[in-house]
Amino acid sequence: MNIKGIMVIFNKLKLYLMPTVPTDVQEDIDREGMRNISHVSLFALLFESFIFLVYLVTRSGFDQKTMFSVTSVGFAIVTCTIAYLGSREMLSKQQMSHGSVLAFKVSFFVAFTTWAVIADYRQYLDGNQMLTFFTVEMLMVCFMLFRPIVGLTLMSLAFLAFYLMLCSYDGAARIVIPNYLMLWLVSVFGMMVRFHTQMNLSAKTTRLTYTNKMLENVGRHDGLTGLRNRKALNEDILHMPGTHICAYMVDVNYFKEINDTYGHMVGDAVLQTVSSSLRKLYPNSQCYRFGGDEFLVLSEQPKEALYTRDTYSFRWRSEEASFDVGLSIGYAEGTPMNHEELLDLIARADGALYEVKKRTHSPANGGHERRGQKHVKKSFAI
Repeated sequence: MNIKGIMVIFNKLKLYLMPTVPTDVQEDIDREGMRNISHVSLFALLFESFIFLVYLVTRSGFDQKTMFSVTSVGFAIVTCTIAYLGSREMLSKQQMSHGSVLAFKVSFFVAFTTWAVIADYRQYLDGNQMLTFFTVEMLMVCFMLFRPIVGLTLMSLAFLAFYLMLCSYDGAARIVIPNYLMLWLVSVFGMMVRFHTQMNLSAKTTRLTYTNKMLENVGRHDGLTGLRNRKALNEDILHMPGTHICAYMVDVNYFKEINDTYGHMVGDAVLQTVSSSLRKLYPNSQCYRFGGDEFLVLSEQPKEALYTRDTYSFRWRSEEASFDVGLSIGYAEGTPMNHEELLDLIARADGALYEVKKRTHSPANGGHERRGQKHVKKSFAI
């Protein structure tokens, strides 16, 4: 094998051991890891507590060996309690620091592995079976989510520490080295596979969540202006009764003339500029494209905190044209107590807009272009 082939293998191994994980995927992995710790620690806490009670009831006396067992189980109970409470606290946070999560998981791994090593070392001295260490390490393989390089390091140190402790007693005479190495390899490989499986699952989950949010956003927002659409309005007003609402119905003056004179591309650009202006005039308010060149603004802020005039104008400029755009604004406010009263409030704002345009649109300037006050309540598809 030439140098190039070796470098390809090395790069693949490096990528597998130290994969690049997007922030949102890492967040999902961290949450899954903390949920696993929460479940495992709760199960272990209940199990060890039961064993502790049974052990105390069945003891006729307390010698040194008994005290060691009681201390060992007591340590496990305390560690499980801390792990459970700590993991639930971290899961309650809106955002978790990856560094904090990693430190917590490493502490959990080290604490339980140390406990298992000491417990099974005691069993080894007494000539009994050693199950605690291997059981704990299998639990770590199944439920702990470490990046492969971290998992490899921790698991290798755990197996090495346990073996060195046994060597200090009798050279680990009762350990079959090939079997021990095979168990280490299986544990390391299992932990790596577990992480990559979760990483792929989390990546699919985050992509699906993002896609769903995008689809929901598209369904609730107007494609041209980016404002909320009638579907969003129909959903939003279900949660507004009982709140003091200022409603503004906004209409672009002589919009048909703009389209006829400059074309629909310019007309679309004007509507986009109007939507941006409404966001500035009515900050922290819900803005909707009500239909065509009409817009609706619903705000919980007092009228004095927002734009209060019934007209607004701005200069629209582009390479194709430059002209003034005027807006007429109808206003109504109230505290609707139910859905029907809220529709009445919007209808009053629409009626106020009709009066503004009737007053400001003189025959000399093109006359009154609105067909008359509409029945807004009938236009909702709820």
